[in-house]
Amino acid sequence: MECSPIAATLNIPLKYIDIDIYNCSIYNRNFSHAQLTKTFDVDISLPVTIPSSHDVFERILKLSEQSQDLHPSDRQKFYRNLAAELHKVAEMDIDLLAISECISLYYEVLAIITYQCNTRNCLKALSICKRLLTVFHGYSEKQLLIFQELHLYCHLFLISIQTKLTTNVRQRCYKHIQWQREKLKTHDEQQKDIDEKILHTNLIAYAQQYISIMSKNVLSNKTNFFKANDSIRMVSVKFLEPESNIEQVLEFLPGLSVSISCLMNAKNLDQQQHINIKVTYLDGQYCLLPINDDNIRTLTEDNSLRIDSKVTFSHQHWLRPCYATFSVVLFPIRSQCFVMDINDEFVEITRPIRVLLHPKYLRHRLRKKQSIDEQSTMSATTVEQLDIADDDNDEHETEWLDETGVDEEETGHMDDDESEMDTSQDDEQIESVERRKTLDSDEDEEMSY
Repeated sequence: MECSPIAATLNIPLKYIDIDIYNCSIYNRNFSHAQLTKTFDVDISLPVTIPSSHDVFERILKLSEQSQDLHPSDRQKFYRNLAAELHKVAEMDIDLLAISECISLYYEVLAIITYQCNTRNCLKALSICKRLLTVFHGYSEKQLLIFQELHLYCHLFLISIQTKLTTNVRQRCYKHIQWQREKLKTHDEQQKDIDEKILHTNLIAYAQQYISIMSKNVLSNKTNFFKANDSIRMVSVKFLEPESNIEQVLEFLPGLSVSISCLMNAKNLDQQQHINIKVTYLDGQYCLLPINDDNIRTLTEDNSLRIDSKVTFSHQHWLRPCYATFSVVLFPIRSQCFVMDINDEFVEITRPIRVLLHPKYLRHRLRKKQSIDEQSTMSATTVEQLDIADDDNDEHETEWLDETGVDEEETGHMDDDESEMDTSQDDEQIESVERRKTLDSDEDEEMSY
């Protein structure tokens, strides 16, 4: 058998040679795979190229251009696969984290509204659009316009699939359309008058008409406007203390509040934005706790913000132990994202942390309950003793009756009466049978004649 030059040098047949290109090593199959026999330099004529995260990112963007030729159902799966791949790129390279997560959310919205979008999915797409316009910053004018048009498209799509609209829904849609028109500033006045007539007479028809017009522009893939070196930033907040759910029980007094300290680290937070701490209780109610500027300081290492604040839990309306969660929410910039009320619309940017709240007087109530249980147990024991005493009295009465023999005499009389009744009945039956026999014999004699 012929041997390669490397195998001939080491005096090892070729079939027993394994070459690990990435580790630049030769392994002998006769030995264990982990045993290194020889290390050498890879020839320049055989370069090994490992694709970088930037190459993977650019390849995904080029691959996304093929989505227009697919069926809507296949295009939906295609967008979801691209979003999943971009999530992996974000985990690979911290420099591509913001741009990868941004385009991944963009693909998720396209996947939702491309095929069989219902009310629930449309609401999800609206929340993702709000996250794109709230959490991410540094867009160019073209990129920002793409996401704003997508936000309006999802809003109009939600209106178009409704059968009946409330007053609040109508007002919200009117203001969103007006806000978008002010951003474009290129709307034809004559077309605007026509739109106003349809807009105020039949909002659903208006939404359906404009969806058909905007779908060609909005649903077309526009990732060619994004590059790996774009200066897109993503706001992130991380809890340092506590990092996870609090195992220690927090005790409180009825009618009073209890608080805990928390330490957070925030990055890429815009000066025009502000964050709050959201406390959510078990019944679904929540309250927002503002963070004072005095509790925020800038770190010189990476220009991140260190936030030292307190989370306060109020107990004005309930007194029983239950779970509560707290998280950090981010408010959007009015000039970048449409909001109906800036104080009520926010985006949650951290994972909720759970804590168990316990009233302090519960131990006293448990002790009181134990004493009540003990008293009830003692009373039950007394009742049982009385029942046992009654049973003993019944046994004594039975023994006394047995000694007197009254029951036996009564039983004997009853047996005698029953036997006499049975004997009389038997005699009557015998007499009736004999009479019948006599009649039959007489009839036979008459027949013989």
